[in-house]
Amino acid sequence: MFKDIMIQKQQYKVEQPLYSAVLGSNGNSVYGYCDDSTLIYKFVLPKDFAENLPKVLSAEKNVQGSQLGPGSLHLSSHHKWLAVAARDGILYLQDSYTLETFAQASCHSYHTGGIGSIAFSLDGHTLVTTGMGDGAIVCLRWRSPRNNIVNSAQEYGRALSISLQSKIFDEDEALRKMPAWSLDTDTAPIQGKEVGFSF
Repeated sequence: MFKDIMIQKQQYKVEQPLYSAVLGSNGNSVYGYCDDSTLIYKFVLPKDFAENLPKVLSAEKNVQGSQLGPGSLHLSSHHKWLAVAARDGILYLQDSYTLETFAQASCHSYHTGGIGSIAFSLDGHTLVTTGMGDGAIVCLRWRSPRNNIVNSAQEYGRALSISLQSKIFDEDEALRKMPAWSLDTDTAPIQGKEVGFSF
């Protein structure tokens, strides 16, 4: 359990109950999928946490999500695409700034519960969905990787991969230098002492 001194918590009321939410790339916007309709809301969080700030968030924008709600939202790794997955089985990709749908694909049948989960590849070129009850995985890839929409995601993935390479190398070196782990010696109880943790 987190201590109050470690986490600053601010709670807000919203116009409609939300089924799912994702935090935007800048950390001050939240996208929420309504629980009792098929609408997606975009909220802007106040920059400062203070007691005198309003406790009700009004939606900056709302748009149609999917045909059958409620659904879940997922943000791409480069934070420019918002994926909408719901019971209708159709995957919708929206621009995270304008919330306009720029691509959609039928992935799973609504008869079996639609889409259960989504995963983006780091470069945004591949998406994977699972069905709720059809026992299927659907893999989607862009046909034209030179498309402007896809290029920004691929550039982000490439830049992130390059920036992480030195960190991965350092971590691999540290792991190589560690002594071999043995189940018998490393998990033996300490004689005469109780081992416990407190938070």
